[in-house]
Order: sequence, then structure tokens, then C-alpha cells
Amino acid sequence: MKEIEFTVINRSTMNVYYYDKKAVIQGEAAYEPTRFYAWMDSLTYWESPYENIIVSDDEKQKIMTYITNNCEMLYNIKVIFL
Repeated sequence: MKEIEFTVINRSTMNVYYYDKKAVIQGEAAYEPTRFYAWMDSLTYWESPYENIIVSDDEKQKIMTYITNNCEMLYNIKVIFL
């Protein structure tokens, strides 16, 4: 597994995998032009079994940078973190 991977699930959810941890980023898709507005406050804790561990600022920065740099290329969707 890569350090960071992500999958766009639907128009309001993106799963992020950081090593062996998973987080869910909530947001809202917009069309014309295609954008995904990601809510940063939804990236707070990891999913089970790491649900008591906070996503660190360094991890958030790495995740945001990776998604911003790769989502448009892979999915033709520009991600904007709010």
C-alpha cells in the first residue's frame, strides 16, 4: 500500500487511506466546473479501530497535498479544502 490513497465514494464522501488507517472526508460536489469542496473539520479522527486517535496536523497537510495534486488527474475533479 502507498503512504496515501483515496477513493471518491459519492458526491459527498471521500475515503482516505494513510498507511493502515482510514478516514472519511465529507464534502459537497459541484458541477460546471467539476469541484469537490472538502470540509476540513470532517478530517478529525481515524475510523475504527483507530477511532480514538486524532489525525495530526502533519497528517492532514500530507493528505490535503496528495489529494489536491492527484484528484484532478485521476478523477477530473478539482478538490478545494475549506
